[in-house]
Amino acid sequence: MSGLIVGFIVAAIALIAIAVGLVATPLLRHREQAKNSPIAATAAAVAIPAAAVLLYVFVSNFNWSAPTPAQAQAQVQAPNTESARAGALSDVVQQLEQRMAEQPGDIEGWLLLGRTYMQLQRFPDARRAYAAALAVAPVAAAKLGLAEADILIDRVNLGGEAGQLVEEVVAEQPDNPKALFYGGMVALFRGDEALARARWEKVLTLSPPDNVREILEPQIAALGAGSESVESTAATVEPAAESADNSAIAVNVSLDESLINRVSGNAIMFVLARRPGVPGPPIAAVRTVAASLPATLSISDANTMIAGNTLAGLSEVEIVARISASGGPIAGPGDLYGEAIWRVGAGRRVDIIVDQIVE
Repeated sequence: MSGLIVGFIVAAIALIAIAVGLVATPLLRHREQAKNSPIAATAAAVAIPAAAVLLYVFVSNFNWSAPTPAQAQAQVQAPNTESARAGALSDVVQQLEQRMAEQPGDIEGWLLLGRTYMQLQRFPDARRAYAAALAVAPVAAAKLGLAEADILIDRVNLGGEAGQLVEEVVAEQPDNPKALFYGGMVALFRGDEALARARWEKVLTLSPPDNVREILEPQIAALGAGSESVESTAATVEPAAESADNSAIAVNVSLDESLINRVSGNAIMFVLARRPGVPGPPIAAVRTVAASLPATLSISDANTMIAGNTLAGLSEVEIVARISASGGPIAGPGDLYGEAIWRVGAGRRVDIIVDQIVE
């Protein structure tokens, strides 16, 4: 039983005792004038607590079985097998959803629900939970959770609200490893490679998990060497068959002559690789300047957005080249784009002509 419930019970008993005293004391005080006063006092002492319990049972809507955040978190961590863990998470989600329907002002409950959705990779649901938490109070955990869910839904959100929320958390908590991790991605999207490197180097000083270290170290090395990285400028590459990275696809991008006048000298182009027909964030992304077109660049597992989500082994990859009209990564009216499907057996090169306009 949680401390909250114990405290409630103690307070209820104290209030009932006061109520009994207020009723019974005058009756006992006048027992000489009314021979039935002791009987009435005894009846009141029994009836008032009984009435209080009955009224609470039938009128109260408090959910005594709802888990506290600590209990729910323990349920998430307890199972030892994947199937048991998945079942436990589903149970926790159901209980937390009911809890939050009854207690929408419980920010800790919303945060725990958001984290549970993230473990289940239900990113849109996680986003809604974190948004609800943020509506209760603008705490850093809610801001960062909402930003992370947005980024995992689509990495181009780094240039929108998600990026702004990450920057707020970095300013509030400059030693927050997760904020610095995503803060590096935000900086890289803006083209600030020095800031991205500084933030990621700081993450490495904060004892991050091994999988995070494995992601950051090669990216920091690439930035330090000035070589092509996740957000590098386009460069001519040799066909991937001659490269050590067997996931690399050489993408030759050109611009339709009729659209040349629509591209400014500092326009930004994003090249995205994803599974055909699969919604959500792309597998890999590269950012470059459109002024370099026509150009050939490489997109590979060095440019992946989520650890473990790779291009290697795919038989088909949809590649999109999009020139941003606003300079931001979020697609909008006026953007120019072209797309193509790369397939196994067609070589490690694909040609894209940017010849369409986002309406």
